[in-house]
Amino acid sequence: RKGGGGSRGRRYRRIPAPGRPRETFVSSQRPAGGRDDTNLPQRQAGCLEYLSGATRGSAGVDLATAADVTLEDDKVHVISNTVFGPLGYGLSALLIGRSSTSKQGVFVLPGLIDADYTGNIGIMVRALFPPVNIVVGSHIAQLIPFQGAVPSTAAVERGPHGFGSTDSPTPSPFPILGKNHSP
Repeated sequence: RKGGGGSRGRRYRRIPAPGRPRETFVSSQRPAGGRDDTNLPQRQAGCLEYLSGATRGSAGVDLATAADVTLEDDKVHVISNTVFGPLGYGLSALLIGRSSTSKQGVFVLPGLIDADYTGNIGIMVRALFPPVNIVVGSHIAQLIPFQGAVPSTAAVERGPHGFGSTDSPTPSPFPILGKNHSP
């Protein structure tokens, strides 16, 4: 019989709970150690729990700046916003600029937010024609969540560190050139 109802064949019993009866598995009937397919890490709610898209069809959620910022040069700057990781439910996200931000001459550099990142999600921006004032609460970027599908790797804790924090301390293969240097 689909959809529950009868007690035939069940290996759990009803335990009354406030408001309505609840079905609970009897722990003595549970296989020792659990099964491989049920021993997945528990997925916790995160910041995506309280963010929402601008419309029903939105692919992403907007990020608002946490403070007034003035971009006085054309260098890359990291702007804090009001959102901290983790995103929740094992999701990762692509951080991109909103089209209205680019239209105003501010480019948001794309970024990848890993599922285990727990710090403030910084927004990397660059002004084409400085100075540019960005007011607190401005929606300049968006997160497009997705379910990651990368096979498991070494157990490295990310925590609140970002921008290459899990990289090993090896020299970069890319030379860093300033305005006074040529390749």
